[in-house]
Amino acid sequence: GNCIPVTMSGPLTSQSSLHLTSEFLEDLNSDLGIHKPPPPKDVISPAFGQRYVPKLLRILATAESSSEKKLKTLALFLTAIVDDARKAEVLQCEDRVVFLELLTNAQDKEIKTATCTAVKKLFEFTPTREFLYDCGIADVLLSNVEAVPGPVAECFSGLAEKRDMVSKLLSDTKVASTLCALLRSEDLGAREFS
Repeated sequence: GNCIPVTMSGPLTSQSSLHLTSEFLEDLNSDLGIHKPPPPKDVISPAFGQRYVPKLLRILATAESSSEKKLKTLALFLTAIVDDARKAEVLQCEDRVVFLELLTNAQDKEIKTATCTAVKKLFEFTPTREFLYDCGIADVLLSNVEAVPGPVAECFSGLAEKRDMVSKLLSDTKVASTLCALLRSEDLGAREFS
């Protein structure tokens, strides 16, 4: 599955009352001449197969998407990645590094917090965990300690839950010293998860 660029406008909603027939049925029945018009471009409707997750990542990667739209999209993404197959879809997308980009470029603390939640969820699946780590997620998280210390500490906690990551994290002196410093943070979440 390739990621399909989506142009967005207007408010983002999670369901489309106009889209009664799901996209996969249209695909399966296209040879029968059954056709429903696509939903409006500002509406995300759950799609079958490898279209829903890529569509969400495309919206997150689009510079024109508002903070509100990105927050709603991150919430939808969290509900979409319920199993390893959905998490694996992330690796097939051209926008698979969007979480690093959001943590690096977003000024909005709510977006950074929601992105940390998504990243922690992706850490549960070995291939996405390894991909994100190899792409430099540890350094990106470290650069966000001052902005969102609790969510960053929670992310590192999720990463440290995995045996394959413990030695990597402990051997990274920047990570170890930051986590030690977070133990004294005024942020309760930072102290709890460090």
